[in-house]
Amino acid sequence: MIREALSLNNLCLNDIKLFTIHNCNIHLWKVLIARLNISEDKFYFDNHHKYSHCMNYEMLFNYESIASITYKGNYIISLSLGAGGFDGCTLIRK
Repeated sequence: MIREALSLNNLCLNDIKLFTIHNCNIHLWKVLIARLNISEDKFYFDNHHKYSHCMNYEMLFNYESIASITYKGNYIISLSLGAGGFDGCTLIRK
């Protein structure tokens, strides 16, 4: 899903400034990070302990929280995982 979003927009992983994630089990995200061979520094985990899992509202909290560390023109990917195998990937250009 990440690779598809990048491909459809003629981008690569290096073009992404930051990944925001919903606050599920951090271990799942670390597995994804290892599989994609992405630096963990590109993932925003700061709100995980602050908000925990809020039925995907944390996506909005996380996006708002990164406002001061991303700049106009930066690409951000917002990722979520859900019950029953549902997932989401949103590519954002700030």
